[in-house]
Amino acid sequence: MTENGYIPEDWQFVPLESVASEGLKDGTHNPPKRFATGVPLLSARNIKLGYVDWEEDYTYITEEDYDHLSKSIRIEPGDILLTIVGTIGRSCICPSDRVFSLQRSVAIVKPRRDLIFPAFLMFYFNSHRFRKELMSKAIGSAQKGVYLNKLRSLQIPLPKLAEQRKIAAVLSTVWEAKEKTQAVIGAAKALKKSLMKRLFTHGSVSISDAGDLALKETEVGAIPEKWSIVKLSDVATIERGKFAHRPRNDPDYYGGSIPFIQTGDIANAEVYVRGCSQTLNERGLSISRVFPKNTLVITIAANIGDVAMLGFDCAFPDSVIGITPGSKIDSLFLLYYLKTQREKMNALAPRGTQKNINIQFLRPWPVPLPPLSEQKAIAESILCVDEKVEAEQDRLRGLSEVFQALLGDLVTGRLRVINLEAPT
Repeated sequence: MTENGYIPEDWQFVPLESVASEGLKDGTHNPPKRFATGVPLLSARNIKLGYVDWEEDYTYITEEDYDHLSKSIRIEPGDILLTIVGTIGRSCICPSDRVFSLQRSVAIVKPRRDLIFPAFLMFYFNSHRFRKELMSKAIGSAQKGVYLNKLRSLQIPLPKLAEQRKIAAVLSTVWEAKEKTQAVIGAAKALKKSLMKRLFTHGSVSISDAGDLALKETEVGAIPEKWSIVKLSDVATIERGKFAHRPRNDPDYYGGSIPFIQTGDIANAEVYVRGCSQTLNERGLSISRVFPKNTLVITIAANIGDVAMLGFDCAFPDSVIGITPGSKIDSLFLLYYLKTQREKMNALAPRGTQKNINIQFLRPWPVPLPPLSEQKAIAESILCVDEKVEAEQDRLRGLSEVFQALLGDLVTGRLRVINLEAPT
């Protein structure tokens, strides 16, 4: 037992600055003028757990400014980047394939290779223990930050280098499995998007036959000649959710056994709403209404046009509309078609204090109507991809849980790997 917590007898705690070859630095305190092109100038939002997110917005500085900054702030492959302002405690190892500079919201740690293995230190930075300690040193109200002198004195557990490498190897194996799973999910979602575009334009005909298919232009775009266009209200019953009480968060109406979903539960669903964020008691149910399983639900306020299917009987507020398909249209077909309409609904939604739509907005919404057998074939094709996505997301959740458990145990010495073969 040490003043910094339990560690194995053969480990020690050392100040972070003692394992950094050049102390610790942060990005430029006075960024030069920023431009639309040049060398990327990254901020804390670009630093994620284990990687640099190049999709996040960033600005640029000129080559001349970059050369000037590089004289005092050298950023090299293998350095560890740690966020110290705003979203505090995210870290990654500096990539070797990009040239960039950093704003002062990111600290640069240059590990002493004779004392600490960079990947071990990066993983420790991502542990609950370190992030909790780091947050305890943060100051500020609107935006919290950590001064470098506070960061330098933080205590780091230090096993022998051989054990550090083994710890990093185990965590890297799980981390890489997570990344591969995320890549599979991304590819499946891209496939689903292109598949939906093709199926709602050409129907379920094979690609080889698509060239001979007669299409017609309609208000929803090109569709097969044999399809028709109907209003949503012609093929489905449209009803608004109900919860009349204000304030909405009155605890007297919650905590019972009746599932009660919110717009966020729908936005997070791929196909089915599988869980709920709240439950109603009998008093809450008296001012609400339960909709049956398999009802389509669509959000009409704030995040407009998110659609899912209820996986269980539940209630929902008036920021959600329930859609019950009739005998002429397949539920899954309608669900997937409405998913393709989200951007258009957002664009056409009335703009006030908060964008929103209503039943009158949805009733005349045009819907393509193929023969019922073709609707089912289209829905099944898309569902196959969705089932793959859900399976991979379940795998990702499992890997994430394993990673977090291993991370907490390995970097604190609760679980030892000293008997594993050293990684090559």
